[in-house]
Amino acid sequence: MLYVLFTATVREEQSTLSDQYYSTLQPIVRRIEGFVDETPFADPSRPNGQLLLARFDDEDAIARWRNSPTHLRIMHHARHDIFEDFRVTIGTDLPDASAESYQDARMIVVHQTPSLGVPSTDPEQEAPSLVTTDRQMETSESFIGASSALKVWRLKTKAEVQHLEASLARLPNDSVYKIHVVREYGKNERKEAPAGVDEAEAAAASRKA
Repeated sequence: MLYVLFTATVREEQSTLSDQYYSTLQPIVRRIEGFVDETPFADPSRPNGQLLLARFDDEDAIARWRNSPTHLRIMHHARHDIFEDFRVTIGTDLPDASAESYQDARMIVVHQTPSLGVPSTDPEQEAPSLVTTDRQMETSESFIGASSALKVWRLKTKAEVQHLEASLARLPNDSVYKIHVVREYGKNERKEAPAGVDEAEAAAASRKA
């Protein structure tokens, strides 16, 4: 399984256009072979902050989505005009064995839980006791969706992942994803961006224009 976490801050004056772009892309990604699902979340701690969690069967499915002409065109415009900042994180399932092989790696734990059903702009009110960790664990990020809440931890060792997993306060119908990050890039940090993607986005935008 491949996971994509797309975290972004939308320019305030572009929120309507951002929603339109999402509405355009959503039916396209659902037709991609190897696409599993995607869920949007809002970040209550940041105005216009958002996170999209998507799952794909493999790298080929992600490549098919990334290279969709409409996706390329919209991402070109969004990167320059819509987003103040964004980060794309792609990872695989973290194996349970060979902990030594994953020391000092980039790891993410995602805990998705059913929403409490009370609209709130305060993540502590929305999910006051979904997770318990000791004070030495890294601070989590909280996100709120239409039907579920999300907490995300960024960790560095397999031992931290195992410790966090053991401390989670599990709920019925929740999900825990342990992710080994294979690449990560942002609006301005392009070192790990797929080769040629910037040029492909620009070409798609120019053809449409």
